[in-house]
Amino acid sequence: MNLEYNLEERQRLDVFLVSKLPFLSRTQIAKMIKDGLVTVDGDEAKPSYNLKPGEQIDIELPTPEPYELEPENIPVEIVHEEDDFLVAVKPQGMLTHPAGATITGTLVNAMLYYCKGKLSGMVGEQRPGIVHRLDRDTSGLIIVVKTDYAMKTFAKLFAEHRMDKRYYCICKGHLKSERTVINAPIARDFTHRWKMCVSPDGREAISKVTELERLDGYTYAEVKPVSGRTHQIRVHLSYIGHPILGDQVYGGEDSRFDLKGQLLHCGKLGFDFKGVHYELEAKPPPIFLETLERLRLTGGMQDLNSK
Repeated sequence: MNLEYNLEERQRLDVFLVSKLPFLSRTQIAKMIKDGLVTVDGDEAKPSYNLKPGEQIDIELPTPEPYELEPENIPVEIVHEEDDFLVAVKPQGMLTHPAGATITGTLVNAMLYYCKGKLSGMVGEQRPGIVHRLDRDTSGLIIVVKTDYAMKTFAKLFAEHRMDKRYYCICKGHLKSERTVINAPIARDFTHRWKMCVSPDGREAISKVTELERLDGYTYAEVKPVSGRTHQIRVHLSYIGHPILGDQVYGGEDSRFDLKGQLLHCGKLGFDFKGVHYELEAKPPPIFLETLERLRLTGGMQDLNSK
């Protein structure tokens, strides 16, 4: 894989790769650099090397590793499938891949069973087939990769921001305008390391928000993340005072609703693969739709045409 560094300001090599290869962990990237799998203009470099505009970064993705995860017969909706990849709908409450002590019940376990073990192993033994992730309590469309060719192709699409993702959410309050662009850098919270926050020292993050309906104290919205930072949509909406309903981490609690997590759903994916353009969609889960309908029936709904 080849990437060109085209930012005006200088940036560390390892930081740049973390932003461009979301399917790899920081530890994996550090090991790749140490093992000489990453070169800058043909030369090996240290993780701390400061990139300059125009430099070419060549990346040799690690060879597949054997994995011993247990395939599990867990029903997961498949909206599209072909030889190289499939697109599944991850349920709310399911981890994308094993993490920490959780090694069962994940999307990876389900896909190992469904695909009979035929998943790309390029990103490590705990993440076969995974090129991007959704938070545990975020539902929606996710690409699962079967071949190494597809893994390289989709990794490049994500790195170059050529993947059109549309999320749908119910957030607190009413937005000031029908269309809002949130441009606020995101970093890990210094006090609570399991959270993210807006910080001037963070990495660039941009989210485009479109109001779909005004509800009783809430807004039904579509969000297009231009970048792909951890918890980006959740952090951004909370930052502007409109946390997502059900998000117990970023201020979206509401005791009137019996929710298990944030009402955030990846409902549309658009991309090109082998010369074919794909536009895939998936409806939000029942709890999302039931809550949306409940808010519509309270008498506070106002669609955009009635403003």
